[in-house]
Amino acid sequence: MKNKPYIYKITVLLCCLLIVGQTCFFAGCNLGKQKNKTQTEISAENKQSVQDLLAKANNKIRADSITDYCSLEEFNKYNIKKDAYSRITTSVTILDVEKNIGIAILRKVNDIYYSVHCIKNNKGDKIYGFILYRESGTTIDGWLTDKLRTEKDFLTVTIGNNISVVNKIDPYSCFLENLNENSATSYHTLSDGKEYIVEYERQNPESEYKVVHAHSKKDTTNFSNLLLAIDKAMIQ
Repeated sequence: MKNKPYIYKITVLLCCLLIVGQTCFFAGCNLGKQKNKTQTEISAENKQSVQDLLAKANNKIRADSITDYCSLEEFNKYNIKKDAYSRITTSVTILDVEKNIGIAILRKVNDIYYSVHCIKNNKGDKIYGFILYRESGTTIDGWLTDKLRTEKDFLTVTIGNNISVVNKIDPYSCFLENLNENSATSYHTLSDGKEYIVEYERQNPESEYKVVHAHSKKDTTNFSNLLLAIDKAMIQ
């Protein structure tokens, strides 16, 4: 397919169908077959495993001490904004993350946890991934980034721009295509507790996406503001 977006889209390994009213999305997150549930059901045994894992949270160890890296493709299974996670009938848990990509560092901020992951991009540069969890161990949000961005970084984005304009600003966003593949949305976590959302359309799968709407809004997870200073310093 020509003119595919450069954004590191969530890799389609096991397609997960997200249904919102009559709108369907394909996300390449590794969530398996969806069932008619509103939340993940965690067995009693797994609940204890979750608590044992959460008990290992350490807010002092530095992430630059991590020697194990996961690939972009592996992390992109979890690079999903809450807006998307909230539409998935069965979400993943911290146990899934540990099993599939490992958790070298886990942080605790009040009653929220997040894991820190080191990744090398296609140029060999180190970038970071963060995954947010509830106390129950279910996943809330995912964020892959090489640096903190603000709304000012997106001032050049205007209606009618090719998607490449957005890609140059943030190539690691959560990117979701509609089922018909002719419209899509990208989600960009900002440094001030907001997120920037860009909507796209194209004439057919062979043409390039163009921006049809863009706006910022409060990030309901407040992800960037939850990061500890030692983690935020890595992506300044």
